[in-house]
Amino acid sequence: PRTAEPSATASATPPLAGRPIRLRNAGAGLCLGIKGEPERGGLVTLALCSDAVTQQWTYDADGLLHSQADPELCLDSHADAAVVILGTCDDAGTERGEDVRYDLTVRGELLPRWDETLALASADARPGADIVVSLRDRSPAQHWLTDTPSATPGSLSAAETYETPA
Repeated sequence: PRTAEPSATASATPPLAGRPIRLRNAGAGLCLGIKGEPERGGLVTLALCSDAVTQQWTYDADGLLHSQADPELCLDSHADAAVVILGTCDDAGTERGEDVRYDLTVRGELLPRWDETLALASADARPGADIVVSLRDRSPAQHWLTDTPSATPGSLSAAETYETPA
């Protein structure tokens, strides 16, 4: 029997939800990061991949993509024309709730919930390039690979388990 393939819009939520991840742009080989200090209205750009907290994100089951540098800030793709910036993590159902929520597809596309004919992409393939919203074309510039930042001293790696004392 033939099994159905996942749809292009199927969400990748279950394995990633709530865990810090890095997003590496497939077209550029660079990571999604914050330019300068994390603040409302701050720019989100491509950067050389590192374990910097400004390149760590948490994807929630409800579609919010939080910055680990400041968990009160999320990616906002609807506040500044087509340029993606940091904005407040507005509640679902509010006027701007969909502006900060995304579907991360099984193909690695970040689709804004306010218009899934669009996708987040790098403006070009160099460090410092803006992250923009563009018409969804399934190009490498719109494909984001996920990985976990390296373990730090005192943290648990994926291979370790935590046991509570008896």
